[in-house]
Amino acid sequence: MQRRAQLPCHGLTAVVNTQAAVTASTGERTLLKTGKEYAVKVIPKHREGASEQHILQKFSLEAQIMTSLGGRPEAVRLHGLYQDTTHVYMVTELCRGGDLETHLKVNGRMTEKESARVIHDVLNVLAECHRQSICYADVKPANFMLKRLYPEPRLPYDRAWPRPLPQREIEVKVVDFGCSTFVAHGTKLKRRTGTPVYMAPELFMRYYGIECDLWAMGMLLYQLLSGRLPFWGGDSSSASPFNVMVAILHQEINTSGAAWEGVSAEAKDLVHRLLDRDFNTRITAAQALKHPWIAANVEEAEERLVLSNVVKLKPRRSSLEGDRRAALPL
Repeated sequence: MQRRAQLPCHGLTAVVNTQAAVTASTGERTLLKTGKEYAVKVIPKHREGASEQHILQKFSLEAQIMTSLGGRPEAVRLHGLYQDTTHVYMVTELCRGGDLETHLKVNGRMTEKESARVIHDVLNVLAECHRQSICYADVKPANFMLKRLYPEPRLPYDRAWPRPLPQREIEVKVVDFGCSTFVAHGTKLKRRTGTPVYMAPELFMRYYGIECDLWAMGMLLYQLLSGRLPFWGGDSSSASPFNVMVAILHQEINTSGAAWEGVSAEAKDLVHRLLDRDFNTRITAAQALKHPWIAANVEEAEERLVLSNVVKLKPRRSSLEGDRRAALPL
């Protein structure tokens, strides 16, 4: 078996040394000699139009950004970088719930509470990125993984518990930083990157910064709440690149109609604040985290989590304790 060497990982200690090679790789997950499962991103070193040096530099930048976000639990954790003669390997924690894009295709639109939880998790990562002058540059459902299956498979009812344990909240992690880059203070980016239907208006003008991430968050929130994207209904694949650009630049953003029945005014307000075509007045990630709709839904979810933990941890009286109490003199 070919030995894989460790790439520089910006001071991060990998979970295995250079002798502990990857034993099985599918492109999605890998089993290391530690016996633990990890996710692995596998990239060929030799691709048409890109030199090996360019690919290694790009991989190294992605690792640097992931390492700088190590304190954010909503960002996937990087464990190590490895290479052999043909490929480079990025080893990260494994998320077992699948990606958000697949989840939406299978389950459809989300409730407001679920949507707020997802948006809150991603905004936490974006706020830290922007604090460090990092533009994520590719906000879309395919780049967010569910930490665990959601909804979770229900376990058989245990008569020993007073009631079934509540369903855990949906949790997502940001997993792909391949388009991310540092933005120097006072400068703008010019190279188009990301997925066209989530691109901000200024990105088509080749004059953009970290604010483009918030437009894409507005597109995502619109999709979570209504089950569709703003301008193309349920399917944007038939839209030409030119039509995509024209719609993003000029078409009305509509939050009325059957798809929006029952959605609160507060949720719609955040959608419109994110989908502001003027990046100078668009809401920031830090401001969006304090939006009343986010605050109300996330706080309620956290309260339910605390209550569920109280139920789990509540001690049970033993029969011995009951006998002891019965023996006490009146």
